[in-house]
Amino acid sequence: MLRFWLACFALSFASAQTPAPPPCSSAEARAFDFWTGSWTVTNPAGKVIGENRIEPLLGGCVLLEHWRDAQGREGKSWNYWHAASKRWKQHWIDASGRVTEYTGTPTPNGIRFEAEEQGSVRVMTFTRRGDGSVEQKIEVSRDGRKSWTTGFVGIYRKR
Repeated sequence: MLRFWLACFALSFASAQTPAPPPCSSAEARAFDFWTGSWTVTNPAGKVIGENRIEPLLGGCVLLEHWRDAQGREGKSWNYWHAASKRWKQHWIDASGRVTEYTGTPTPNGIRFEAEEQGSVRVMTFTRRGDGSVEQKIEVSRDGRKSWTTGFVGIYRKR
């Protein structure tokens, strides 16, 4: 009987010593970490169109975006991995009051978000590039995904 109690004690002691993994530490929850930092954003021709600072909050569970375009207009987004739905979420809000709620999934080279609003579909991709920069592209369909127009292309380079 003593052996049984010693074995139970040893097992409970060993399990108490094994720490749980930190929150938001899964590969999916870290899939957007490449976007953190301070960035100068240009169009594909190299003209500066804005600046962006992406900061991790709450132990990396949230990425907070601070966007300012070249004319001084601002916007913010909150980005996080929603474990229950197994999707990324982005809540974008700008100074004009526009709110867009995106849902996304990691891709081999970045992350892809989608949003539906007012009869249109928006697809926003972030793609890591070989030189360390990141391309953000927003495409819009207003005809049920039959045709697409490019609404934004920004090339992010670390400041």
